[in-house]
Amino acid sequence: MAIPTPLIYHNAGIGGLEDISGNGRHLSAFNGAVIVDDVETCGSRAFHMGSSTTDAHFRDDGFRSLDGETEATVSAWFKHDGSSGKQVIVANHGINKGNVMLYVSGGKVFFFNGYFDVLSGASNPDTETYRIDTSLSADQWYHVVFTFNGAASSAADRMAGYLNGSLASGTRTQGGSGLNAIQNSNVSGFDCNYAIGAVQEVSLGGSPTGNIYYDFKGSVDSVRMWNTLLTPSQISDLSICRDAGNFYGANRPLMGVGR
Repeated sequence: MAIPTPLIYHNAGIGGLEDISGNGRHLSAFNGAVIVDDVETCGSRAFHMGSSTTDAHFRDDGFRSLDGETEATVSAWFKHDGSSGKQVIVANHGINKGNVMLYVSGGKVFFFNGYFDVLSGASNPDTETYRIDTSLSADQWYHVVFTFNGAASSAADRMAGYLNGSLASGTRTQGGSGLNAIQNSNVSGFDCNYAIGAVQEVSLGGSPTGNIYYDFKGSVDSVRMWNTLLTPSQISDLSICRDAGNFYGANRPLMGVGR
């Protein structure tokens, strides 16, 4: 089944640091983050943040395409080393800004939509978190997809999580009245940032502070974000292979099953 072109797509084996959706979000590596060979689940290379490194991540300073969207889908492959604490897989988010984060904590994977100030502890009361209840094993590739539908008539239909292509049971936590759209990341008139493997603090005035939080320990690959809802069939197709997909950007072929 055809997969719609995402707003952003990074695959280490096909595009490296380049945004292969054609939307110009090209990553830079920081603090020892590297691209490594990894052929599991028919991939070829992966974004890697080693267990011995600190604050390693890949980042593009400026991304706002999900702001205010009533529909969104976030997809990623990840393999974590079992370390404790919150570890960000991908974030279209700056601390003190708002938007979405996908992260692992306590052996489970989460989707967050909202705004949080890690320094003061203050948060927008209208936030949402969705946790897939399945416990994760260390050193194993997983494919995760979260969908958000702010226009859903029932709270149960607003957020859903898929693990390895199948709808998974989960727990939704709502702060305040919840959100009918993806949180606006442009709190003070400046972009936040997009990162794989961590989240960068951005001041309320819009300037990066240099502080890095929630660094990931392991590997991430095939990270995509859409401002639309993918169907269960499309999600299942994506879970077959780390390189599964269509033609994006400058007609680059994305390899499918059997690569």
